[in-house]
Amino acid sequence: MNKSGYVEGGSLSDLRVLDLTRVWAGPLATRIFGDFGAQIIKISDPRTPVANTNGVNNKLNRNKLSLGLRLDKDSGKGIFRDLVAISDVVIENFRPRVMRNLSLAYDQLKAINHDIVMCSMP
Repeated sequence: MNKSGYVEGGSLSDLRVLDLTRVWAGPLATRIFGDFGAQIIKISDPRTPVANTNGVNNKLNRNKLSLGLRLDKDSGKGIFRDLVAISDVVIENFRPRVMRNLSLAYDQLKAINHDIVMCSMP
């Protein structure tokens, strides 16, 4: 384990996780995946400013790559679908129906990558 808490070659080092979470529980869950070596790609809306809450954002989002995508635009959805094709897990905590309204629900992602695992958190 290095200073940031990341375990190089950790037990989850073969996983790529797409992180669509925000607030507390979701970012904490995906951080734990990253702490065990998974590649985490944090996807957020580039229009939303990063919350500065005295380091909480940095602690919750350590060991993550960051990508700004507008999932309400076809270009953003296309990039997200390309990432789904090469990823193992999608974790999101939007309100119910948001992923379906974006045409990114589990059955639609499963059509892209039949091995994808999706977790919808509260």
